[in-house]
Amino acid sequence: MEFDIENVDDENWSITIGTEDGLTYTWTSTPSGFSSSLQDPGAVSPTVNTDYHVTYTNTVTGCTATSTTSVLVGPALTASCAIVTNASCFGSTDGEIDVTAVGGTAPLTGTGLQSGLTNGTYTYTVTDDIGCTSTCSSTITVADNVDPVFSGCLASFSINNDPGMCGQFVSWTDPTASDNCSVSSFTQSFPSGSIFPNWYDKL
Repeated sequence: MEFDIENVDDENWSITIGTEDGLTYTWTSTPSGFSSSLQDPGAVSPTVNTDYHVTYTNTVTGCTATSTTSVLVGPALTASCAIVTNASCFGSTDGEIDVTAVGGTAPLTGTGLQSGLTNGTYTYTVTDDIGCTSTCSSTITVADNVDPVFSGCLASFSINNDPGMCGQFVSWTDPTASDNCSVSSFTQSFPSGSIFPNWYDKL
C-alpha cells in the first residue's frame, strides 16, 4: 500500500492511499489527536512533526497490516521588509529595501537587499527549502530634503519714467533656479519688459 502526501498550502497536507476492495481503515497519529476511518482522510494541519499510522483490516480474512507516514513541520516562516533608503526624487532609482526572514527551513530564497527602486509599493516573497512562503511589503517614498537654489535675483533699484508717461517699461535678466530633482516650473510676478506704473514699487 502506498501513501500520496500532497502539500496543499503552507499549513495543510492531503494524505491519500491506493484503492483496494474489502478493507477497513483505522488512522491514528503520534503525537495523538488525529483519527479517521476513511480510506483517504484528506487534509491534515499538524503544527509539529507528526507520524500518521493506518491499520488496514481485511473484512474477509481478518488479517491486518499497519503503515506509517510522516509530515515534517518546519518553523513558522516570517518575512520582513525594511526601508533602507527612500528615493531622492520622483522617478529616481536609488531606493533600497532590505528583505529578511526568521524561521522556516534553510536555505531561504528571496531575502537580501533590493536596490534600484523608484517610489512605489513593493511586495516580496520569501520561500524556504520545503516550499513554505511568507510575504512582506514596503513603500518607497520620495525624501527630497534639498531646497531649490535661485541665482541672479535682482537687487533693489530705481528707474525714472519718461516725461509725460505714467509708467515705464523695465527690462532685466531673469533669475534662474536649480534643484537636485530638476525644476518643474518657475514663475515670477512680471516678465522682463513689463510696464510698471509710477506708484508701483515692488517686483
